[in-house]
Amino acid sequence: DLENGSDYVEALKVKVNNIKELQEIGEKIKAEGKPYKYVAIDTISKLEEWCEGVATSMYKKDPKGKSFKGTSVLELPMGAGYLYFRIAFKKWIDYVLGLADHVILVGHLKDKLVDKKGKEVAAKDLALTGKIREITCANADAIGYLYREEDKLRVNFKASDEITCGSRCEHLRGQDFEF
Repeated sequence: DLENGSDYVEALKVKVNNIKELQEIGEKIKAEGKPYKYVAIDTISKLEEWCEGVATSMYKKDPKGKSFKGTSVLELPMGAGYLYFRIAFKKWIDYVLGLADHVILVGHLKDKLVDKKGKEVAAKDLALTGKIREITCANADAIGYLYREEDKLRVNFKASDEITCGSRCEHLRGQDFEF
């Protein structure tokens, strides 16, 4: 739980406040022989936020960035800092993926406009930055849309014009599950 929002969930959970704590917990999981079949990161949006700081530190250690006085690598002109941001994010996603056989990344949604045959259509998409969102979604085996319907919790894997989701996994493809 990277955002301190899991109090209502019954599960084995660990609250993590920063990237250093995430690494410490990951090292404990590895030292125990990766005993968990599933690990969930809630939320990937917070992990991305932390990676901005990691990317800024990486840049400041690079010869090109030694004189950088800004607070974020994303301040660099012409989007030059986004490469460092993507590298930092990939490093941490790869780290998390190494903690269990199955990793679930929970993220927030954002509304975006998509051009469909000359018409703008409102769609829900993962709230990550640019290419980070594209790379993350392209590498996922499944993307589900979690929502409430009355008092029931549902996960939708049905792709549509309005919701970016779907699955490579046959047992999830096109499904909408109720919990």
